[in-house]
Amino acid sequence: MARPTKVLGEARGSWLGRQFALIRRSTRGVGPVTVGVLIAGGCTYGFLGVTARAIGPEEFNAVSALWALVFTAGPGLFLPLQQELGRSLAARVADSSGASDVFRHGLLPVVFLVIGAIVATLLAGPLLVDHVLGGSWLLFLALEISIVSFATSFVARGLLSGLGQFVGFARVVAGEAAVRLVLAVVLAVAGVDDAGPYCLAIALSPFVSVAALWSWRRPPSIPPGPPISRRSLARALSYLLAGSLCAQGLANAGPIVVEIMAIDGQGAEAGRFLAALMIARLALYLFQAVQAALVPNLAAMAKSGHLDEFKAAVRNLVRVIGALTVVGSIGGAVLGPTVVEVMFGDGYPVGARTMAFLTGASMLYVLALAVSGALIALEGHRWNSGIWASALAAFAIGLLASDELFLRVEIAYLAGSAVAAALQLVVVVRTARRWTRGPDQHGSVEPRTHA
Repeated sequence: MARPTKVLGEARGSWLGRQFALIRRSTRGVGPVTVGVLIAGGCTYGFLGVTARAIGPEEFNAVSALWALVFTAGPGLFLPLQQELGRSLAARVADSSGASDVFRHGLLPVVFLVIGAIVATLLAGPLLVDHVLGGSWLLFLALEISIVSFATSFVARGLLSGLGQFVGFARVVAGEAAVRLVLAVVLAVAGVDDAGPYCLAIALSPFVSVAALWSWRRPPSIPPGPPISRRSLARALSYLLAGSLCAQGLANAGPIVVEIMAIDGQGAEAGRFLAALMIARLALYLFQAVQAALVPNLAAMAKSGHLDEFKAAVRNLVRVIGALTVVGSIGGAVLGPTVVEVMFGDGYPVGARTMAFLTGASMLYVLALAVSGALIALEGHRWNSGIWASALAAFAIGLLASDELFLRVEIAYLAGSAVAAALQLVVVVRTARRWTRGPDQHGSVEPRTHA
């Protein structure tokens, strides 16, 4: 007979039942977000498949380059805001203090980031157009629009996740991908075979999704509360921004590196690499559902003093993702090449080795993201940024491992993801052991640890 145990409000239960209860608490809200992410994942694969077939491998190279830039700059710049808004709002809600000051002061960095990103890309415009975007200024326009549209989307996501409105979060995510797919289908049926309009679809879809959500329902109200430290918020966001840019750079650098390093006769390689990478990243897209809820829920758990439950929930996530890494790598090698051919067509052949490397690296990247969420919940912002910078450095070193175009990028991605996962695990264990209490009553984001 099981020893009486009280975990998360349950007086009795088996060990396995307690572990699932811990996972449920740390991922509260994942249900609706999972539905949204599944819809978004299907629509994303549909968009890329329709686009690849409609414009061919050469034009798809340009789409792959813009895709990599947009999904590096967009999440890289604005995912930190979503995470910090979600963490801070959830922590305020957990101790019944208001959160309006958190949201209000969180908007100012968005304005500066948008302006800074637009200015930086304008200055680098000729270089980007000539060497990355296939000489198309229309693709550059899509990049500029994407900066503003992704900022809008991530602010909405942070607000919704922090207030626990995960259904709205799911609608934003799913709506964005659905709009993108619908536009691609319309363009393909109309016979458009130029990359530019499809790239504009990438840029405009977040605007349409957020506008549709707010027109269908009123924006959530934010309860008033005590002021926060602007300096602490700015410091936390700066560390998260640095870490996020490095993390997104690691995840999305592959197609750009292939495009830059390709020699004569390898003009379609970037598009082929992106096709393989998109299939290998299936688990990463599914993990977005967990990631959206993970930081706010773990932050609330740490804030309320349930540190044992916090540690157990993180251990369970690591075990599950670790097992999936092994299974996913084998599955990628066996089934991956066929899935790529079915999704993208005969013009995108890839080998089993490529799929095994990319799937294994993607799963390690998912593991690093999961543990990173725990570290952010414990306010280890500075450590998090340093870890992702180290991972990006490992990626750069990994490029020296081979002269073969695909293999060098595969090794680099695997090395960077492995370094990120290993360092995140070491640091989150150390931080959890030294954690003494959550943020103070004013919502400071300063770490509360002792030497």
